[in-house]
Amino acid sequence: MAVIMTDSNTSPNKKHFSPVSFIIGLLIALLGCGVVYMLLPNKQKNGTTAEQNKEQGKDSSIFGGEHFYRIHHHMHIDRDAEPIILMPDEESMLEKGNPTDRERKLIELLPNSPVIYLYDLKVTDYQRLYYNPDGTAVSIHDTAAPNLINQAMKNFSAQKFDLALTKLKPLLNREDPNAFFYTGAAYYYQKNYPQALIMLNRIGNLSNNVFKQEAYWYKALCFIDLQKNDEAKTLLQHIADAQGFYASQARKQLATLK
Repeated sequence: MAVIMTDSNTSPNKKHFSPVSFIIGLLIALLGCGVVYMLLPNKQKNGTTAEQNKEQGKDSSIFGGEHFYRIHHHMHIDRDAEPIILMPDEESMLEKGNPTDRERKLIELLPNSPVIYLYDLKVTDYQRLYYNPDGTAVSIHDTAAPNLINQAMKNFSAQKFDLALTKLKPLLNREDPNAFFYTGAAYYYQKNYPQALIMLNRIGNLSNNVFKQEAYWYKALCFIDLQKNDEAKTLLQHIADAQGFYASQARKQLATLK
């Protein structure tokens, strides 16, 4: 009887993989890995998430340690003032409208006007200053006021101070605390200290107190750079006594001027 030998390579039960099948399988595997990767938190090379990296980038800004700069996007109000805890003999005095010096300092730190943030920069009285009672935008020299303040904050945030000053200039005649402060701050960063002081001094005459802490601080910095130490010491001492946002920085500066 003849025996028919069959080669295992030619067996009808043997599956063959063509190059096309291999490529299709590889693409499916890569697609699956991509889907899994997209579902995982977006990690950076250093192990931090994209959101954490974004926050770290903000911390590196020259405005990162300033009272007018919002580091964390969820902070919508100032949190400088300590809780007003009344002593037993102080409650009746406060009710009679006669607060103690300690209470008065704490109350003065509370912002008396609404605040929003544009490009992480504090802006006060946005609706009242830039919109009419009927909801239409205020127009200044045929330009919408909201556009002016928005562009000013955008350029200030990018440290394009010349452009910021150009956008803020039309707002200066409206007793605008935002325009006064950011114009003064822009001049300070340009080392134009006399012009900075003129703008910052105008804030002290306003009923809106939102930028009062910043104004005192930047005026003190101007005097330090102008080597007017006596004027700087007076302002720094006031800032330190007020126990607000810049108090610790003011005490450090005072120590260097003695």
